[in-house]
Amino acid sequence: MKRFLIAGFIAACAAPVGSLHAWEPGPYLGFAIGGTDYDLGVADYDDGNIVPGSGSVDTTDTGYKIFGGYRVTPNVGVELYFADLGNTTFRGIADGVAEEHWCFGRVSSELEVDGLGLSLLGNVPVGRDFNVYGKFGILAWKMRARESDSCGLFRDSESDTSLTYGAGISYQLDYRTSVQLEWERSTDILDNFDVDFFSLGLSFYLY
Repeated sequence: MKRFLIAGFIAACAAPVGSLHAWEPGPYLGFAIGGTDYDLGVADYDDGNIVPGSGSVDTTDTGYKIFGGYRVTPNVGVELYFADLGNTTFRGIADGVAEEHWCFGRVSSELEVDGLGLSLLGNVPVGRDFNVYGKFGILAWKMRARESDSCGLFRDSESDTSLTYGAGISYQLDYRTSVQLEWERSTDILDNFDVDFFSLGLSFYLY
């Protein structure tokens, strides 16, 4: 997948412009909303205490993104954004034998991630009104955790930076407005899991 996206990005930067409604150089703003999916399972929460079959993880949620960018050429652009990647929730029952992390009884954990990102975009015009693009960048994320068991309620937070990559297709409604369908992955949050964000967005040229 990564090799395919890299090849697509290189092709995007080198491809000639063949669309009347291809990306026009200039600044833009936009908003996107969609679904997030955390690459986490019961094993990621199990310290040896979780009773087999008792654990469950809700990995999906709703996320959104506010973004602004500058299209340097019809094929290359940069984008700055804030993304709220929703949360994921774990629930289970601990037997309290190992006493490593979870105390005996019902346990739960909720993680939520948001952050500021910067991406480089490469675009290929397709036909008159469509554009296909790839993107690579970094996300300065913050993770907030809330855990509960019979010993009490605990809160924690961590922050770091991670690589991101993705791809999308946009449709030019007119010369100023476009709608885009996009997938983006934020990798190695806490050096442990990825978060996928599938979104539908709207962007507006500022000229």
